[in-house]
Amino acid sequence: WDCECKCKRWHIGASIWQREDIDQVRYRSRPESHVTSHRPVDTGTFDAEGTTHIGFETGLIYGPWTVSGEYIIAQVDSVAAGDPEFSAWYGQVSYWITGECTTYKHGYFDRVEPCCDWLDEDCCCKGGWQIAARVSNIDLNDGNFQGGEMMTYTLGLNWHLNPNARIMFNAVYADVDSTRGAQPVDETFLAFQMRFQVDW
Repeated sequence: WDCECKCKRWHIGASIWQREDIDQVRYRSRPESHVTSHRPVDTGTFDAEGTTHIGFETGLIYGPWTVSGEYIIAQVDSVAAGDPEFSAWYGQVSYWITGECTTYKHGYFDRVEPCCDWLDEDCCCKGGWQIAARVSNIDLNDGNFQGGEMMTYTLGLNWHLNPNARIMFNAVYADVDSTRGAQPVDETFLAFQMRFQVDW
């Protein structure tokens, strides 16, 4: 809303897409860690004639603060399963300790340029530092259809060495309520992750 300031941006989006050329469908999710192949919430594969996905998203950049969120609904056309409807959402907030702001370009959050390079001897901050928190939920339950529900909490610290490299630290906690057969299952997951990323 302020063309003179790249650190004030508000993004709003919506989408809808349909598929009718399917015979079966399956929804499942990891506890926001791709290190594991375990998917504690899972509908299993079931017969379906089509699906409709409706999504809403927003993102706000205000100085060193970035806030974003998304909500999606999956409506399944399945006579056998009773036409179930599933949903998922997330909300996250981050703050630049070293004063940068998240870059927004062509409709998406783009690469960040730290105020100074970590190899710059005249820079006391040694790159850009960002802290972040995120909450997400996926609900694969609807009526008698029990695929499970998972709530996930994430705390993160990002060190941007320069515009092309960063080191990420995440702590992830997931709480799962699901069923296996006729037995209710209450699971929790805790993960500590680190990633070094370089891109051009």
